[in-house]
Amino acid sequence: MARLDNGAQSEAADVMRERKINANRNVAVVALRDEDGRVLMIRTSRLPSRWQPIGGGMNPDESSPVDTLRREVREEAGIDLLPQDLRPIVEAPYDFGEGTVYFFEAEIGDRKSKIRLAENEITEHRWVTVDEARRLPVFPATEKFLIVLQQVDER
Repeated sequence: MARLDNGAQSEAADVMRERKINANRNVAVVALRDEDGRVLMIRTSRLPSRWQPIGGGMNPDESSPVDTLRREVREEAGIDLLPQDLRPIVEAPYDFGEGTVYFFEAEIGDRKSKIRLAENEITEHRWVTVDEARRLPVFPATEKFLIVLQQVDER
């Protein structure tokens, strides 16, 4: 499992102690990309000190990370994605315990104007380049995702 830096380690312990996050779960995350290739990064009320792409934990009734992402994007951003919109990028160990984080990207193009962020969950958002996203405070699994996404962009 990836090692958390001291700040992330402390936050992970606080979050788990408050039972905000399950210690054993699989998670799906998507980099929503606009027409300029920028990525939507958010801060949530549950994890306010770190930036992350949209995503969440897989529910028992969801058969795949794609199902999870379609639900999460609908809930958090108010838009519908089709399975073919989601391109798998990389998998990483879950930062808060046992499990896997499945990372995808999706080009949303002109659907960007239709996004309505869930104000009860999302406290702040930014559309940033992958390089800018890498300079934001993120969890280790997200950092791995952004590195791979940057390598994909450079091809």
